[in-house]
Amino acid sequence: MTRLLRFVTIVLAIASVGPGCTAITSGDFEERAEPLVCGNDLAASRVDMRLDLTDMNAHLDNLTVANLVRIEGAGPARVRRIIARAVLDPLGEANLQIALPCTVLDGNHEVDLVADLNGNRMYDPCPRAPEGCEDHQWRLMLQADGTVSYQHDVDFVDLAQDAPLPRGALPVRAAFGNMSQFAGRRMEVHVRRPLEEGGFETVLVYVLGAVPDTNDMLVRREENLIELRERYEVAIWIDTNGNGIYDPPSSIGVDGRDYATTIDAVGEPPSAVDPGGVQVLFDGQSPPPQEDIALEL
Repeated sequence: MTRLLRFVTIVLAIASVGPGCTAITSGDFEERAEPLVCGNDLAASRVDMRLDLTDMNAHLDNLTVANLVRIEGAGPARVRRIIARAVLDPLGEANLQIALPCTVLDGNHEVDLVADLNGNRMYDPCPRAPEGCEDHQWRLMLQADGTVSYQHDVDFVDLAQDAPLPRGALPVRAAFGNMSQFAGRRMEVHVRRPLEEGGFETVLVYVLGAVPDTNDMLVRREENLIELRERYEVAIWIDTNGNGIYDPPSSIGVDGRDYATTIDAVGEPPSAVDPGGVQVLFDGQSPPPQEDIALEL
């Protein structure tokens, strides 16, 4: 089958990764209890995308991807452009909220949502929509406050039609090794862009439902999100105490807190031996210094 569009290219293999483009930040920090959010106040210039899903029982074990798409221009000049992406690996819950903090500005936005029903970890176009789709896929309109509620149905669309333009030409590449000490724990990777006015705009949220019980290299790759020479912060959170909520790590080593860190990166240009973008290398045996990922605006 011809692949007209890929939302996700994820490889489960040992990867050969070139020279890194990341710099680990200092472990010194002040603990902050509030998460990194903009909220959903219509009076604000920037709000969160919040997608509430219900009755998604058919997709608990499916890789699920939500692309936030901004509608730019009108008439012949109208384009759809990806602004941010959330990847849940797997979806994990039938009723949940997917959030992309600080991503929605004035204007029209849609969410292109796809659940990898056939389990091949690829996006399969659906020219026979609304019936006969190998992957379930929907196009949802956001409200002005950045929210949308969706209950699972079979009114599928072919997301390859009027497919969005990419945010940037470069990928996010992450390689995690020696992770068995975190086996079974939820891991989240947030890639976000610093804003001139302060705070961050989310570009990618990747959620791994449970770290596998292996020290083999775990590799993830997301295409077409990184802009050349833009600065980014990569925030990594592992729910080490297993309580399902973010507990900021402690600079004095308090037990019962989660592991979290931030890594600074720049969108590097591609070369003959490296595809460029943002690269994250993480060794679970000697992880970077802890850093509170919940920065406030």
